[in-house]
Amino acid sequence: IENWKVLSHKKVFVFGEILELLPIASLKDSEFSSTYNSLELFAYGTYSDYIANKDQYLDLNEGQILKLRQLSIVSLAEKNSILHFGDLANHLQLPIDQVRELEDIIIDSIYSGLVSGKLDQKNRIFKVYDYMSRDVRPEELPTLASKLLEWQESNAIATNALHHSSNFMKDQRELWDSEQKDAQLQLEIQKKKWKESLEAGYDPQDIAYSNRQSYKSIISRPKSLGITSSLLPFSYGKP
Repeated sequence: IENWKVLSHKKVFVFGEILELLPIASLKDSEFSSTYNSLELFAYGTYSDYIANKDQYLDLNEGQILKLRQLSIVSLAEKNSILHFGDLANHLQLPIDQVRELEDIIIDSIYSGLVSGKLDQKNRIFKVYDYMSRDVRPEELPTLASKLLEWQESNAIATNALHHSSNFMKDQRELWDSEQKDAQLQLEIQKKKWKESLEAGYDPQDIAYSNRQSYKSIISRPKSLGITSSLLPFSYGKP
């Protein structure tokens, strides 16, 4: 890649696939190892790594340093949703009093689609809402796959629980409807019996008393059935 402009390209932030190319991989243990190390730095590392081991990397220009600092913000966002200006300045090797420069880097990172969030200048923090996923080292893939599998299994358990809960609620609703219809039917039957008894000349007080026991079983049903003493055609009390 001519002059390694990919390191400063404004729209390239993922380098894992480049590192896998055979011509690039062959640089790792060659006299051009600093070039390979620099690509690896942009794939997985941070600006602090660059400062700590400068002799292992290419000399970065201003644009490349900006990009590495932006990627460093992404790495910090992966670990914490609240980033304090002091911590950011420390990791990006910026003077703590140069808040404007720090804010500009964060804003550039937002416009580049690396992170989304809100700058809180009063409390000197950056609230992270979302961030771009950086490259994953090959040796970290098994751990990542294991975490994804755990998430999948947890999701399956939650989905299954919701399914059973939904079925349970459906069954309870059907039972409720059935019991309500049955209770209403029993009331209608009793009303019909009263009417027939009255037409046959029986004493109304005797009719009410003789049927009171039948109504006890109806009104003793769960209140969820919606059947209460207010539905009864007589005042239910002591005989």
